[in-house]
Amino acid sequence: MANKEQLAILRPVWNKWREESPDAEIELRKEKLFSYMITNYRANPFAGMDLQGAHLVEFDLRYIDLRGTDFRRANLSGADITGAKLYGSARENWIIDGIRCDYIYWDEAGEQRTPPDRDFRPGEFEELYKQLPTFEYIFEQGFTPLDPLIMDRVVQAVNERHKEFSLELVNFDKRGQPHATFTVCHLEHVEKAKQQLTVLYENTIAYLMKENEEKNRLIKRQNNFIDQLIKKTPSIEDLKQMGDTYNNYGQTGAMGKNASATGNTFQQITAELSRLHEEMQRSAKTPEQRAAAEDVAKAAQAASEQNEPAMQRHLKNAGKFVVDFAKNIVTDVTAEYLKKTLEM
Repeated sequence: MANKEQLAILRPVWNKWREESPDAEIELRKEKLFSYMITNYRANPFAGMDLQGAHLVEFDLRYIDLRGTDFRRANLSGADITGAKLYGSARENWIIDGIRCDYIYWDEAGEQRTPPDRDFRPGEFEELYKQLPTFEYIFEQGFTPLDPLIMDRVVQAVNERHKEFSLELVNFDKRGQPHATFTVCHLEHVEKAKQQLTVLYENTIAYLMKENEEKNRLIKRQNNFIDQLIKKTPSIEDLKQMGDTYNNYGQTGAMGKNASATGNTFQQITAELSRLHEEMQRSAKTPEQRAAAEDVAKAAQAASEQNEPAMQRHLKNAGKFVVDFAKNIVTDVTAEYLKKTLEM
């Protein structure tokens, strides 16, 4: 940034040109700073720089498009900014002692005059905008590592809905009562901006907590279901006592000599009868075969309910069709059970 001596040389040239060309369109945004429009002065100390920390004391900046300009820590004491457009400008810690301003444009389009129907009183602009209005949000439930991420997205959402706020997150402070500090463009926006931010943030947190609780409930239900399955699954010693068809290669649920199913054999039979029903349904060609397939489906349902009498009744109704289809579908355990059931 240029030093004060260079700016002292530039100021009278600039101000004289502004007097002669008050209607000239000028942009001081980003790379277009104190631009090519300055005649009779070759050196441009602002070229390629923003105005952060600039010494712009008593500069004539009337009616200039200053939207998006970075004025942080810039000294505009005694400058005249009447009619300038300041939407989206950064102004933290700018110095505006004795600044002159009759009216200003804060809206994005640069068309809505502030104040709308009068001029600022002497010193009023300085009083209103010397420091950006701030407010705090208190984290009543404590502060987590997720809060900065969530709050940043909330600020973006608020600004998308209310561009006039120019809401910015200044900092987080975890000391004492955790809180975040925000700034807005105008004092009159403080309450509305705080309300919008609070509603969006707290609704987001409530939704995330609800989702987490639902996930925890699902996990708990799954764990309970698994526990119940484990309790119902017989031990190896129990399986050995079930009869002569037990084997130790993973076929669950051997049947005893009287064709009586146990808890875990019901599970195996249900699954295999369901597969058997699907195969019979696909292959059935006669009304009798289709009726037998329906009886197998009912038997599978009865097995899932551990209703052995109903299961055996439907299997008997299906008759010999069950045995014909079961040969290449069910395991030896279920096949043996079906055979004994039909013989009863």
